Amino acid sequence: MELILVILAFWVGGVVLKGLFAGGKAAVTGKTFKESYRGIDDFSARLQTTYTKTESGENYEVRKVQIKGLLPINRSTHLTAVLSLMDVTDEEDHRPLISYIESLQEPSTTCFLQQQPMGEFEPGLGFIDWVQVGAIVPNFIQPPYSGSRTLEARLFLFNSNTIPEFVAGGAPGLRDADIVAMEFFKFDCVFDEKGYMDTSEDQKKARVLAVKIAMAVAMSDGSLDDAEGLAIKNWIKKTISSFNDDRQKELKDLYNKAMKDSYALAKKGKLSIASLTEELNDLDEIKIKYDAINLCFEVMGAEGKADARELDIVKEISKGLDLDSNEVQRIRDKKLLEIGALDQKTSSLEDMLGIDQTWDNNKIKSHLTNEFKKWNNRINALPEGKDRKFAQLMLDNIAKARKKYG
Repeated sequence: MELILVILAFWVGGVVLKGLFAGGKAAVTGKTFKESYRGIDDFSARLQTTYTKTESGENYEVRKVQIKGLLPINRSTHLTAVLSLMDVTDEEDHRPLISYIESLQEPSTTCFLQQQPMGEFEPGLGFIDWVQVGAIVPNFIQPPYSGSRTLEARLFLFNSNTIPEFVAGGAPGLRDADIVAMEFFKFDCVFDEKGYMDTSEDQKKARVLAVKIAMAVAMSDGSLDDAEGLAIKNWIKKTISSFNDDRQKELKDLYNKAMKDSYALAKKGKLSIASLTEELNDLDEIKIKYDAINLCFEVMGAEGKADARELDIVKEISKGLDLDSNEVQRIRDKKLLEIGALDQKTSSLEDMLGIDQTWDNNKIKSHLTNEFKKWNNRINALPEGKDRKFAQLMLDNIAKARKKYG
């Protein structure tokens, strides 16, 4: 589990993910998709095993999905590459893989799915070099069971207007889609960490604790608002969506009971965040710890604004769970941009800028410098609207904080 902590701290922050998964540039040629095509060989695809090195010098395996040659189209077509993944170790019981990275998940589940828009192409065009349209990092996926597993990567090139919905690795509407090309690749991986079927009981307990922790945030003002309750219910719905009907009912009843029990305890002032975070730490479920903090931010922003009390509680929770501070800050910034509002009547400069008042002045100044760079870069990239206005508000607050701290 310590290994996953190291990986998440490095990868989820976007340093390597951007290079491996981001669209627009082909990993082999360094060109955009449109810069790479000309008329050429027949279409083909491959799965290439490579390794990437982190800043700490660790090497991690990456399975790159690449295509080459003439695109099999007979009319102008906007293409999207879609990569799904299944565990096919048991020929009679194929199961999906869980993705630790939210941007590489199906819209309604946590199962692995990568979608790569490629742009519009005319007949007679293709790629003279191998170009990357997807990537699988075994350290960032969870199989049903640990040990040696046989996985199947399923690459589809769709007409972008006909992409079906993928659920738990499958796509019921696949037969109605306009599939330009389709390639399947089997490969073996060894997983040292527990699979989701191995850890189902621990994960159930961990998600119960995540629900209770989120309730502590929601009840920080003494009441549970409809929007906050809905945020928790939606999280439960997404969490259980990849299971069969019987399992979904079992888990739904369990998590709804956790909501009711924690609400009752919070009303009596007996819901202890310290105890909840300690219990979750004991289960050693890093993904669910990050899921929990994401849910806390969802609850915090459910009413369209965040106040100081909620920010303080979420900060306390993230420290209690011993989560990477940079990753928590990234999640926080994303949520604040989404809601575009802070309750400035209850929020101090320190609350809004993520300043810990136990820091000395030098650390605060360094933090403010980093915050200025971040928000200044964002304001130049954001279109006119509430996001840009919020970025400007953050820059104004940084200026005030710089005066305050000399």
